[in-house]
Amino acid sequence: MEQEIDQSLLYSAPHARTPEQTKKVRNKILRITLFLSAITIFEVWVGMVYSKTHVGATSSTWQMIKMMYIVLTLIKAGFIVYYFMHLGDERKNLRTTILLPIVLLVYLIFICLFEGENILQYVRDILN
Repeated sequence: MEQEIDQSLLYSAPHARTPEQTKKVRNKILRITLFLSAITIFEVWVGMVYSKTHVGATSSTWQMIKMMYIVLTLIKAGFIVYYFMHLGDERKNLRTTILLPIVLLVYLIFICLFEGENILQYVRDILN
């Protein structure tokens, strides 16, 4: 009886994987997919519960839920880029070159929105 082997071992490529390595990669992809699915299910659940039970809720609650959605979406996007787009396999300098401007841009947008709201409130106070 012939033993079944991974076809990638037949080639002399330096990046060929053993069956154990292939199994580890598949398990890692499955875990990440389940984690991202859990976050998505949580977001949908919060949306369904909030829409049914908090029809007349305060705007601060709604703002908190919107911020939660933004943070969870950024976490999901980070996992997708890091694992499925293989940014995690790159060297540290390349990861820093790609991620640092994105983080700074998101921070800049946050500062602009926060300060813009403060300036708007200041102008409203002066006019009233």
